[in-house]
Amino acid sequence: MCLTGGSGEHRRSALGLLAFIVFFAISVAAGAASNYPLKVSADGRYLVDQDGVPFLLVGDSPWSLIVGMTKSEVEWYLADRKSRGFNAILVNLIDTIVGPANREGVRPFRIAGNFSTPNEAYFSHVDWVIRKAAENDIVVLLAPVYLGYKCGNQGWCRQMRDNGPHRLRKFGRYLGRRYRQFSNIVWVEGGDASAGDGGVAAELRALVKGIRERDKVHLHTAHCSRQRSALDCYDEPWLDLNATYSDCAQTPYRLSLDYRRRHLMPFIYLEGVYENEGADPRCLRSQAYWSILGGAAGHVFGNGPIWRAARGWMDILDSPGARSMSRAAAFFRTRPWHLLVPDEEHRVVVSGVGDLRDGTYAATARATDGSTVLVYLPTARRITVDMAGISGDVVRAWWFNPASGDSTVIGKFPAYGKRAFSPPLPGDWVLVLENDAGGTAPPGRSSITR
Repeated sequence: MCLTGGSGEHRRSALGLLAFIVFFAISVAAGAASNYPLKVSADGRYLVDQDGVPFLLVGDSPWSLIVGMTKSEVEWYLADRKSRGFNAILVNLIDTIVGPANREGVRPFRIAGNFSTPNEAYFSHVDWVIRKAAENDIVVLLAPVYLGYKCGNQGWCRQMRDNGPHRLRKFGRYLGRRYRQFSNIVWVEGGDASAGDGGVAAELRALVKGIRERDKVHLHTAHCSRQRSALDCYDEPWLDLNATYSDCAQTPYRLSLDYRRRHLMPFIYLEGVYENEGADPRCLRSQAYWSILGGAAGHVFGNGPIWRAARGWMDILDSPGARSMSRAAAFFRTRPWHLLVPDEEHRVVVSGVGDLRDGTYAATARATDGSTVLVYLPTARRITVDMAGISGDVVRAWWFNPASGDSTVIGKFPAYGKRAFSPPLPGDWVLVLENDAGGTAPPGRSSITR
């Protein structure tokens, strides 16, 4: 957010069938409400709920929702996003761009800018918003104190300096004590800046320390500046979840850096370029598909008027970007996304890969059991695939159109040798290759649940 710019036939078939059974069980479990709070998977690569069910984070970013919407608007918004398959929202706890007062005129502090004077009426409204999100099975990615672009006047940097570490730690304790009971929260520290660059590193650490003294349940991630991930700015013991922040061209490169980090932790794509703020429909889709195929545990979408609850925001809830995100959510939830490993060494797609840093990259990921290979092509071109990367004897191939949500069967092929594939029409496409023994449904053809 920023206003400025055994290798025999029977064994292979059994493995494919086992993969299908496991994924089917997970898909059925996904129909139920998530058991929050979220936690990190055993392998440190993705998120799960308290029952161990993999959780694909599909987010929207109404940063100013708490102060910019009335209660009836909040209810309308959350119901809409749930119906479209979103299960997370990124919001400011306290806000300066639309706020600091909420739509009822209530401010977060009894004394303006004084973090030691929280206003009960304001935080009671926050409680209500988080509960409403929980009723819609939506996780709140909650930024306790948004710093602002370059730590400027969009956020709370100046007030943090004025208050100092002691008050920020006290405020953190207040938040930790109050919100540890709300299971559907992930804390998001920082906000469009590095606290160190803004001279408020001590204050931010004090805030986090205070929260963690009272709340030892919820995960913490962080939001830095564009082309800088959370670990670039906040490689500290309190960080549980890395977050990528990039754009329409460099997203694959930034994701690759985050996937290959020595400091292993799951990461989400927290922000890219927003709809109505420079991103065309293909860019929006690319950011989402690159993210999941690049190893991210989820992706957060953004729309200009919606993030700041600007006039007309309700009229664009059914935007092209939002529809594309619904299709992306449905697509990945029909395939074993949590088993995907990025094809960083190009052993599956051996030609036509494109470049990591110019928006042409064909992101490829292969399931660890070999049951599935997915390839996202941001531009139509001929690619060559080593079919031995798919388990079993017979590979079923599909084209999935992320713009429409339609899928087309290409055919069935032997699981050996190299084979060329070309999309049927211009545009961006997803190639789906899978063990034919699995018997899975057409890509994207499932009810949108979690």
